[in-house]
Amino acid sequence: KIIKEDLWIRNGVIVNPEQIFYVEQAEADHTIKAFENLLIAPGFIDIQINGGWGIDFSYDSDNVEHGVKTVAKKLLAHGVTSFCPTMVTSDKDKYAKILPKIKKAQGGPEGATVLGVHLEGPFISLAKKGAHADE
Repeated sequence: KIIKEDLWIRNGVIVNPEQIFYVEQAEADHTIKAFENLLIAPGFIDIQINGGWGIDFSYDSDNVEHGVKTVAKKLLAHGVTSFCPTMVTSDKDKYAKILPKIKKAQGGPEGATVLGVHLEGPFISLAKKGAHADE
């Protein structure tokens, strides 16, 4: 159901106007009519993304931080506001090298929020391993 009501924003965050209107007895500082025929919707959350734009979180271990920031910035243009960088099943050494470099980060105009890391392994059933190596 699409609800067409006023939308209140304070400090860049959508807020419930009841607190402001009834408790603080304040009114909106600005009214914007230019967006009357547009919708505001929540952003997408991608819980499994291996990289993008030439970046692979599992293999580019020397530039992980830069890679995560680049992907975070690019995702915004596609409506993704939060994501989990994903590592494919890898050698133990890769986990030790890459995982400490991927940090949770609050998003904003500079990029989508990094919620944590998604791991595809290393504990995968041999009977249901799909494309993953036996090792």
